[in-house]
Amino acid sequence: MNKFDQLMSAKNELEFFLILINAVKGDLHRARDTTHGNGIKLTVEQNLFWEETHRKVFERKTTHVFSLFQDGTLSWSMLGQPTITGLQNIQGTLEKFRGSLLQSRLPEQT
Repeated sequence: MNKFDQLMSAKNELEFFLILINAVKGDLHRARDTTHGNGIKLTVEQNLFWEETHRKVFERKTTHVFSLFQDGTLSWSMLGQPTITGLQNIQGTLEKFRGSLLQSRLPEQT
């Protein structure tokens, strides 16, 4: 079963997050939220390119942040998009991106 399918079949937030941090390259950080308590977040940075008049622009930005808190709250923030909260909501959104994500982004389990 590939990592994407493992994420899609995760039964709880902790299982999802543990699979995610082994499937996606990113940085782990401590997190604290007044409502949800202590947690951990996975930040994913990407190189972004675009063209402006007479020049190409390159910038490295954090494009995704996945967070898991002690009360079990799981969230996913994408650059320029509203935050998605909850395992089923996140899995549903990932399913919409299945084709583009499986193009060598998530490795097969060995």
